[in-house]
Parts: sequence; C-alpha cells; structure tokens
Amino acid sequence: MLPIKVHYKEESGKQKIINAIKREFKQHGHREVVIVCVGTDRSTGDALGPLTGSTLVKKVNKNVTVYGTIDSAVHGQNLHEIDETVKRKHPNAFVIAIDACLGHSTSVESITFAKEPLRPGAGVGRDDLPRIGHCHIAGIVNVGGLSIVMNMSDAIADIIIKSFKNQKLVPSYMELVREA
Repeated sequence: MLPIKVHYKEESGKQKIINAIKREFKQHGHREVVIVCVGTDRSTGDALGPLTGSTLVKKVNKNVTVYGTIDSAVHGQNLHEIDETVKRKHPNAFVIAIDACLGHSTSVESITFAKEPLRPGAGVGRDDLPRIGHCHIAGIVNVGGLSIVMNMSDAIADIIIKSFKNQKLVPSYMELVREA
C-alpha cells in the first residue's frame, strides 16, 4: 500500500489516516499503544515530533504511552536507547512513530501515513539509526515558519487522539523520557 498523503487542514484526508490507523491497530491485535515522537526543538521544522508529543501528553487517553516531548526529546543521540526501552517495557505494544521530513515545496504542509517503520534521519543520510514503529506519520516541512509546524503538530495529535478514542486499551502508564 502506498502512503496516504493529505494536507494537514483537509478533514476528509485526516479521516483517511484515522481509519488506516484503526485498521492497522486491529490487524496487529495489540491493546497497548506507544507513540514515539522524534525530533528536537533546535530546528523549527524538526520540532514537529516533540510538539506533537507535548500535545499528546496533555490530551491523549491515559492508556497511551508517549515518548518524545519538547522537554524530553527523542532524537539521534538517544534513539537507540528509546528503541530498546520501548521493546523492553512495551514488547506487545502497537507503536506509531511521528517525525518531520523535508519535502518539495508542493508537498509542504502535507501529512503522510505509511504502514512501515519510520526511518529517522534517512533524508539527511543517517543510516545508523534504528527503524521504529509498526507504522509512522510524517509531517512534510521545509524552511517554513513555526506557525505551520505548530498547526501540523496539532493536526497530527488530533489524528492520534481520534484513532484511539473508543479503543479498548490495556492500562499503561505515562512515561516521559528524560535526556541523559
């Protein structure tokens, strides 16, 4: 299946991603959900993941575990550790990775959903980072401003919240990963 690609303001497009996430979740048979939001606040575009994670921590179902926020980022220096933590603490979880990616000007402001693990750093030649997630969401950014990144992160958080709103999930706990 090709990735789903929609503009972040397009409600019917966001619903396509919500439906795809629900299908994947049911197909995998998991009842625990982990969201790994990759990025750093050191770059406007790369802050998409941590901004999304910060929003999710405040709004998501208590049975969803979120790694990666503005205060506790998941990035290239700690991604191996986070990947191992997720595998150890949540071995049967359904994992969705969220990250920003660079794109052509015609694709900026789009959100993509793919039924494959995220390859963090692939766009900048970082092949040493682990693939993460059963599926992933990427926000296509470029040299745009913070406003667009914040609006896209809100749209992605809304997609995640709606995807798991009425799902029966096992009790989990909220853990914020602190940078070493």
